[in-house]
Amino acid sequence: MRPIRWTAHAATSLRERDIKRPEAERTIEAPDREVIGRGRRKVFIRRYEDAILAKPMAMCVVVEERPEE
Repeated sequence: MRPIRWTAHAATSLRERDIKRPEAERTIEAPDREVIGRGRRKVFIRRYEDAILAKPMAMCVVVEERPEE
């Protein structure tokens, strides 16, 4: 897997939602679904069990690959 560069917005969103980075990385590595976003963005979607809410949820991770990376 390529190295992941987390934006400040992504890091804040993970913290606010109490989601650990390895959980988000699993979504990038093995998404249940991949959707084309705007520009060079892709949205990776994976179902997971939320530990706090104790119910299934969908995690969406927006990825933008840049040619220089």
